[in-house]
Amino acid sequence: MRLSVLLLLALGAAGCVALGGDEPTPDAERIPAAWRSPTIDGHKIRRVVVVPFQDLSGHPIEARAIMQGVVDEIQRRQPFEIFHADSKTLSNEEEDRYLHSGTIDKEALVRVSQEHHADAVLYGVVTRYRAYEPMLLGMQLNLVSTGAGDIVWSTSALFDASDARCAADVHNWHDTSLDHAADTMNGWRTILLSPARFTAYACARMVATW
Repeated sequence: MRLSVLLLLALGAAGCVALGGDEPTPDAERIPAAWRSPTIDGHKIRRVVVVPFQDLSGHPIEARAIMQGVVDEIQRRQPFEIFHADSKTLSNEEEDRYLHSGTIDKEALVRVSQEHHADAVLYGVVTRYRAYEPMLLGMQLNLVSTGAGDIVWSTSALFDASDARCAADVHNWHDTSLDHAADTMNGWRTILLSPARFTAYACARMVATW
């Protein structure tokens, strides 16, 4: 009888591990590629204006949510003050060029930052997006200084939930960055199933490259 009880307890404990209760935290994976450089003229970046992200994914509403996710993550980390530009920040010609090429002329960027009393302009491109399994989100961010109009930060990534490296990185982010008080045993896996949570993860990893 005693042996049977011990076997049942052992099987129960093994079942908990299989469900994800005691999974070890994997190492973080390097998903975004990033480049960062001091401004050419030593220009200090304290205040940044963000222009609407370009959408190449065919999901403009989701692209706006992704942009807000990036802004929220920057505000949480507070590397600099950030605020939204108004809808008339770019001229029609500049906006058309931006929507077709994903780039903004240096002169326009400097003008925008000066008009908003900002030290730099942040703009981004949502390149890929899929809101069902397996989740997929691709984006690029660029930060351009007012001073000399030079790019001081650029980062890009494709977060693909079907990639084992991305799944492991999601697991790491869940275990090391989130409050787990309300999580289920399989909490980190829910990030791979939730568009909002997967977007939050991707935005956090992008901003962390600053």
